[in-house]
Amino acid sequence: MVEFSRRSVALSASALMALCACGEGEQTPGEVAEEGVESVTFHRDLRPVLEARCNGCHDGSGITPDALDFRDPVQVQALAPVITAAVVGRTMPPWQASGGCNEYKDDLSLSASEIATFVDWEAEGLKLGDPADFVMPDLRPSELGAERLPSEPTLTIRSASPYTPDKSRPDDFRCFAVDPGFEADRFLQGFEVEVDNVSVLHHIVVFAVPGDEETGQLLAELEAEDETPGYSCFGDSRTNVETLAAVWAPGGEKTAFPPGTGLRISKGARFVMQMHYNLSQGGDGQDNSGIKLWFAPEDSPPAREAEMVFIGNLPFEIPSGVNGGTSQSCEGVYALLDDTSMPLTEGINEENLEDPSEIGSGGCVQQDFLYTLTGAEPVEAHAVFPHMHLKGTHIRAEFVPLEIDGEHSRPAPGAEVCLLDTDRWDFDWQRFYWFQQPVKAPVRGSVRLTCRYDTRGASEAVSLGEGSGDEMCLVLLFLTGTR
Repeated sequence: MVEFSRRSVALSASALMALCACGEGEQTPGEVAEEGVESVTFHRDLRPVLEARCNGCHDGSGITPDALDFRDPVQVQALAPVITAAVVGRTMPPWQASGGCNEYKDDLSLSASEIATFVDWEAEGLKLGDPADFVMPDLRPSELGAERLPSEPTLTIRSASPYTPDKSRPDDFRCFAVDPGFEADRFLQGFEVEVDNVSVLHHIVVFAVPGDEETGQLLAELEAEDETPGYSCFGDSRTNVETLAAVWAPGGEKTAFPPGTGLRISKGARFVMQMHYNLSQGGDGQDNSGIKLWFAPEDSPPAREAEMVFIGNLPFEIPSGVNGGTSQSCEGVYALLDDTSMPLTEGINEENLEDPSEIGSGGCVQQDFLYTLTGAEPVEAHAVFPHMHLKGTHIRAEFVPLEIDGEHSRPAPGAEVCLLDTDRWDFDWQRFYWFQQPVKAPVRGSVRLTCRYDTRGASEAVSLGEGSGDEMCLVLLFLTGTR
């Protein structure tokens, strides 16, 4: 029984399913207000929630391409079934992290009482009330600390000229190299993306590559492969010497790294912006998106050097026609990240995996990445950024402490630390989830990823790959203590 009413009106699972199935023009009957209790009205009850939780993105200035005037009661009445279904199904606001796993800064999820306001307003007849009853809510301040960044960035990088994505392919990955002219090591402390064409841009990855002559020559050769700006870079920067500097996808926002931390960008390094243009959903036109970068002053480096690390994407293959959300078990594969880690008692070592179809037959994949920490400083995770594609439905990431069992490792019972868990993955909304408190990595442990997929409707098996029609099982961790 899920409570979504301020009047203790409980919605059963079947009622929730009916609400989530609402379409435009339909209205699900609901409970009416209890005798003696005032009905929910738009101006007094609903509009404050819309102002506090929705208008920031839907006012036309955010990532959403079209503006919705949530101050207009007539427009909100017309959209009421759709809005109620979205908030009850927790697809809006777009916050994928499930409760009970960890606690995050700037949690966008609606409270049960806020959801109840939408449910009760629709159930009680969409009453408007008196406009004089509206009181503008106090907007909660961001916990991410973006206000710590100066008003002007240290520099902004983008391609020298706009680029028109190649519509002959569903995915166009294009890289643009930029030389910031750094004459000393600098520490990146925040970034913000300036989106030009939201209809085609799916994500941006910014790499830092060495400024040596060999890498410079390689970049020149790559850019000379065709006459259009930049160069094709399906997967990575194609330099094999890159480190991560920034990652953005729709749903991302202005990001300040935790106080006292920074990513080292070495003297002479160049930036390579990898732009992923997804053309499979009808987008069109040229793009010249850029990214603002904030650096610590040269004479004031941060106390802790940070690192962004991708973890995941061991081979797997999901057959068509399976729903991994109902799978009772996940086939496991693991990788040893250092020479001192010992094989797991269960699962297949990636080195012995001969056929990717051995992993994922039920639509569920479990990947373990085994490590042993040897540094004096504890390694802490400050954020997690999950990533799958269009068939993904669920991803869970956790630290798993390991015990030695003879010549093997096995998970310490009940000691897992959840980093992120979601059963409502949305390819179109991806972001960093910053922990309220850093999560300390066990000295001997595994980063475990559990990914589920729904391939019903697919005409063929889905395997690991870079294209949106392929799949991934991947997280990005923002770590300190690794260097």
